[in-house]
Amino acid sequence: SKDTKEVVISITTNEVASCRYSTTGGVSYNSMTGKFSYYDQTKRFHTKKITGLENGKVYDYFVRCQDSAKNSNTGDVLIRFSVAP
Repeated sequence: SKDTKEVVISITTNEVASCRYSTTGGVSYNSMTGKFSYYDQTKRFHTKKITGLENGKVYDYFVRCQDSAKNSNTGDVLIRFSVAP
């Protein structure tokens, strides 16, 4: 069998934005160290390759985005996924 070792997570925004993530919830946008890349020129579709996945584990990524006026969402958007054992 082939093990899943990496995955691409993504988020789409309704305006030009920059997105970041943390593996801990409740972290402010400015304190988040994980960064998404832009998938397209509109800067509305954001992706991040996650590597080093382990079978049987659940992964949580808490995401916040900031627009060009420096407004960021105040709550987390949770991306949760698991890898089959």
